[in-house]
Amino acid sequence: MSGWVALPVSTGETGRQLVFLPGAGDRPSEFRYLAIDVGGALASPLASPLPGSSATPLATPITGGEAVSDRIGLTRSAPAGAGSAVTVGTLHIELLEITRSEGAAIRVREAGAFNPAPLPGNEFAIAWIGVTSVSEVETPIAVTSDDFSLIGSANAPYAPAPIIAPKPTLDAWLLPGGSVQGYVAFEVAASDRELTLVHAPA
Repeated sequence: MSGWVALPVSTGETGRQLVFLPGAGDRPSEFRYLAIDVGGALASPLASPLPGSSATPLATPITGGEAVSDRIGLTRSAPAGAGSAVTVGTLHIELLEITRSEGAAIRVREAGAFNPAPLPGNEFAIAWIGVTSVSEVETPIAVTSDDFSLIGSANAPYAPAPIIAPKPTLDAWLLPGGSVQGYVAFEVAASDRELTLVHAPA
């Protein structure tokens, strides 16, 4: 299953990351961070280089799309690279695509004629996220857009934007082996180029 999530962000902020925060969001050991912008694509030195990019003094970007160790994405300083996957608890999470600027604005307008425009200095960022349950217990797991946020250079989280997001949105109950893909839309500072996606269910 996949879906879009929209979040409001501040003008001038950089270093944004999408954050996955399962459960009540109070168990840091279960948080996972995924770099969204090129400048935020830092990951564990265990990972291989991202084609067309150069290594940083701190870490090496992860090859897009590869399944990575559950040790990757544990901290903001070492998020999984954009296009890579992390496993947290009983969920396998992938950031499949990120759309910003005019492309995101067009999708938001198409999703809802009455969706407001972003505030001056802001823009929409739309994440296409895939989640798969790897649980061995026959208990459904809820996955929603509200499980995700973005973090930028100001270290303040951006929640999904209060708009009608493009469909399909991220909203499902997953049994073992079940998967969903959906969009999550955020409103972020247009100048913030290092976003990180965070998974942190309430």
